[in-house]
Amino acid sequence: MNNSIRISVLILSFLLQYFLCCQNKIPSQDLDGWQKWGSKPALYDIGLDDEKYNDKPVYFIKSNAEIDSGFGTIARGTTNLAEYIGKRLRLSGYIRTINSARWTGMWMRVDGDEIGKSLQFDNMGKRPVKGSTDWQKYEIVLDVPSNSRGIYYGVLIEGTGEAKISDLTFEIVDSGVASTNMKVYEPPDNADYSTLPDKLKSIPDGIIVKHIPDTVYAEKTGKDTVMY
Repeated sequence: MNNSIRISVLILSFLLQYFLCCQNKIPSQDLDGWQKWGSKPALYDIGLDDEKYNDKPVYFIKSNAEIDSGFGTIARGTTNLAEYIGKRLRLSGYIRTINSARWTGMWMRVDGDEIGKSLQFDNMGKRPVKGSTDWQKYEIVLDVPSNSRGIYYGVLIEGTGEAKISDLTFEIVDSGVASTNMKVYEPPDNADYSTLPDKLKSIPDGIIVKHIPDTVYAEKTGKDTVMY
């Protein structure tokens, strides 16, 4: 399987989990809009911590049981995008992890009109935080296309562990700041493949990928040297 297909499958897997998790979201109370989502939300707790970091509130998400597979996330979003449309947006924030057995990551996605598809996405899956770490600043940079309808973001834990979060903020940046978008290009439904070589046109459409219990991280291993 070539690199672009593997990366597409990886992103599709992550997005599928996130869109499924939205069916399991649990409304928060007095948490400044933060909610609990995830594939197994009942196995995680979220809340406002007693401590502060840099004089800013600290929120937490932590597992309340041993978890072999699945994830939970503390999340919130906005549909008020007027100031962000057509811009490159940086989400930054501080995270401290405690015994994160699998991995922890800040995430952000930009949604369009079509339900089930994101326009831009990054969950730090290629630069995960593991174990116990002190407070560190992390960043995600995504574009907000003209057809964007919502921005959702937060911090996830896959498996057992705890993460504390503080001062997640948005900042518009210029195009010189590199994007961290993990979502690869998807051709339109009416794409014309008639000019492709026969070997490419004969590639099967269906791909079955299984990566349970471990998450698969597809990485590009070399420089492109071919036309397709």
